[in-house]
Amino acid sequence: MAILKRSLAAKLPVPETPTVDEVRAFLRDYEQARGSNLTSPKLTETAAGATYARAYKARCEHALDPRAAHWGGSSRESLKHHGPYSFI
Repeated sequence: MAILKRSLAAKLPVPETPTVDEVRAFLRDYEQARGSNLTSPKLTETAAGATYARAYKARCEHALDPRAAHWGGSSRESLKHHGPYSFI
């Protein structure tokens, strides 16, 4: 099963780390699809969850690439330049 997952992941054209603007665009699309805006507390929860996921991924990246040979487009780069998410 792990081999299948790696094989599929290698073939899917999905960027590793969405940009801050891509996440905001996703939230706008989500709000439009649901027919109402997210409340301020829900946006705060969403930002915290998205930041946690990005920070965890940055931790994994660091464990596998401590010299940052693959810095461009990484979660580490995103955290350094943009900090935690904020959607309010």
